[in-house]
Amino acid sequence: MTAHALATPSVRQQAQSTLSETFRSRATLAFIALWVIGAVVLLAYGHTPWGGLASLTGITVFMLITALNTQPNPHLVEVDAGERRKIYLQLAVIFLLIGLTGLRGMQFHDLIPFNTVIPGWTPLVDALERFSGRTFGNDNYLTNPVLYFVIPLILLLLLGAKLPDLGLGRGHRVLRVTFIWCIVPVLAIAYLIVNGALLNWVGQVILSNALNNGFFEEFLFRGALQTRLRRLLSPGWALVLQAVIFGVWHVGLGYSNFGEPGGVLTALASTIVFQMGLGLAFGYIFERSRNLVAPSLFHVLYNSMFSI
Repeated sequence: MTAHALATPSVRQQAQSTLSETFRSRATLAFIALWVIGAVVLLAYGHTPWGGLASLTGITVFMLITALNTQPNPHLVEVDAGERRKIYLQLAVIFLLIGLTGLRGMQFHDLIPFNTVIPGWTPLVDALERFSGRTFGNDNYLTNPVLYFVIPLILLLLLGAKLPDLGLGRGHRVLRVTFIWCIVPVLAIAYLIVNGALLNWVGQVILSNALNNGFFEEFLFRGALQTRLRRLLSPGWALVLQAVIFGVWHVGLGYSNFGEPGGVLTALASTIVFQMGLGLAFGYIFERSRNLVAPSLFHVLYNSMFSI
């Protein structure tokens, strides 16, 4: 046995080391604590969080597999005061857009009145939805790409961000990470097709998810938000915080599914239990691949798998 072989840790040792390091992280512990609180709230109001627990368990397994097949993304060097102010301004713009698009989701799911008017924003959204509906037959096919990608991209570039720093540059083992995460939804969709799902309808579902969320949500939350947070915080805290924000952003959806009883409280608890875990998965895929391709494809296929 060579000295190199003796020095190279086994897969089991690498896995144990990765898990030990992960669960010693304060960011990980904060994530777990928040998830447990959300689960307890759901249980208290008669809802079951076990689907979220199963999803989070699977996500943890695939995160570990990804860690064993990629190299950590080096932490960026400390930014100076001028760069820090620039990043704070970029984050302010991102938070504003996340808040405004989140309010749109709350309107759609009847958490707030549908006729709520936000000066400047509501007329823009209404115009985009009318044009998108007339042109593509779906209000979101143009609206979501503009709100989640075009507007934030232009504003961030004007504020000094660079394309490679927004998930639009060269990645790391993108194909391998994409395969790891997409193989299950691809097989599930293929199974549904074989068992009677119409292929052309499946294609429409995938296209609809691609235009409604997919890359465009990934750019807003991973390419824009997570990368900005990572310039100021550790990779772990940036990952967890973007996941929490992604979860809370879906509170309208949570209200539709878990609003009774409990109202906003159970709606928020449900997004913490379900969507926050997905945000963690998307963010981790992005962190390890350093590119938006893998999380975007997984996002589209995962949503499509549950839409067929």
